[in-house]
Amino acid sequence: INKYKKGVENMTIIKLNSLLQEAIKEVEAIGITTGEIDPDIKLIRATRTYGECRLNNNNNTYTIYISKYFLNNPTAEIKTVLVHEVLHTVEGCMNHANKWKMLADRMNNHYGYNITRTSKYVLNSEEANQIKRQYTIRCQGCGQTIYRQKKSKLVTKLYLYRCGKCG
Repeated sequence: INKYKKGVENMTIIKLNSLLQEAIKEVEAIGITTGEIDPDIKLIRATRTYGECRLNNNNNTYTIYISKYFLNNPTAEIKTVLVHEVLHTVEGCMNHANKWKMLADRMNNHYGYNITRTSKYVLNSEEANQIKRQYTIRCQGCGQTIYRQKKSKLVTKLYLYRCGKCG
């Protein structure tokens, strides 16, 4: 079973790496110069973000990370996230400031993407949803339910808080 799972994961990585190369070519085709990008995408366990771009200061290369929980989404959504992250490799675009927004608008206008600073895509993974609901807080007065992913102050010191619905 583990070999099968690893094989499926490798196929996913191969497909992701291919999509990354397509994204880079599209960005460069309209005259945008990207930074040096590691051709191998890395998977992360993020449930609040779909992708990340990180600069490796040792060799000035960028690595693109994609949440493993986002892999069940449609290919078009994954590619949009990859283009978003590739734009972060452009000089002066590690944040979502004016230059990054201008380049995102260029990509949107040229290719019909909907690249934005944040996105409303859904993580189509039951595993991700379970992680997001690791802690459940239920008001004894009105029954309102709140979920938390991390062991926050709300979870550990509930007596400090009041229900936002019934007080």
